[in-house]
Amino acid sequence: MSNLILGTANFGNAYGIGNNSASLSNEESKNIIEWAQENGVNYFDTAMSYGSAEKILGIHLDKTLKPNVNAKL
Repeated sequence: MSNLILGTANFGNAYGIGNNSASLSNEESKNIIEWAQENGVNYFDTAMSYGSAEKILGIHLDKTLKPNVNAKL
C-alpha cells in the first residue's frame, strides 16, 4: 500500500482556496488517476459531497490493481 493518498475533491467540484471557477475535466481527472496508479499511489479519498468524484473514480480506476477507496458520507 502506498504512503500517499490522492484526494479527489476537485474531480467533481470547484474545490480549493485558489479554485473558484470549475472542477477538473474528466480527461484531467483520468490522467491524474492513471499517473497515480502507474506510480504506486493506490489509495484514494472521496465523498458524496465531492460531486461526481466517486463516479469518475469508478470509471477510471484500474481495478486489477485493487485500489483502496475511502468514501465518506
